[in-house]
Amino acid sequence: MHILITGGTGFVGRAMSDFFHAQGHKITLLTRFRDKVNKKFQAIENLDEIKPKNKVDAIINLAGAPISKHWTKNHKKALLESRLKVTRDVLNLINRLDKKPEVLISASAVGWYGDQGQKVL
Repeated sequence: MHILITGGTGFVGRAMSDFFHAQGHKITLLTRFRDKVNKKFQAIENLDEIKPKNKVDAIINLAGAPISKHWTKNHKKALLESRLKVTRDVLNLINRLDKKPEVLISASAVGWYGDQGQKVL
């Protein structure tokens, strides 16, 4: 199975990429950080690099601005806009593909607790 993961170099994306690769799947990562991508994965910086005839069986959308920064007014705007943009881009990709993926999973973090020491969260 060919799986496209957006945000594949993030905390959750790295774990998912490794897990699915260990299961024998081909992994393509959409990332701004090619230097962080393990050579066992294909890395792309733009969804336009995937041509309509390419086969993508599943898309996991995890991309977006990091939540671990101070939530200023500008950063809150970046959080929202980054998630909306990549989701629109993924939907545009699906519309361009000759064969549609079997599944699209889209997830986005909704909060950040910070270091709470021994406190159970």
